[in-house]
Amino acid sequence: MSFCEYELQGTTLILPHTETLPAWKGRGIAAKLVAFVLGEAKSRNLRVIPRCWFVGKFIKSHREYALLVATE
Repeated sequence: MSFCEYELQGTTLILPHTETLPAWKGRGIAAKLVAFVLGEAKSRNLRVIPRCWFVGKFIKSHREYALLVATE
């Protein structure tokens, strides 16, 4: 259905790509997945680098995750 690629480098979680299969698009699945990933990052005291446009857009519209963003 949907996946979010990640790379863990120390205490930084790099998120380069998120994708939903065409048949499942438009159902909010990617948003739920990204919210879960960011919630896990927060609970584990990780910083995130949103290289994926969707993750970046999600963080901009859900400001509660803004403090998780690390500088590259």
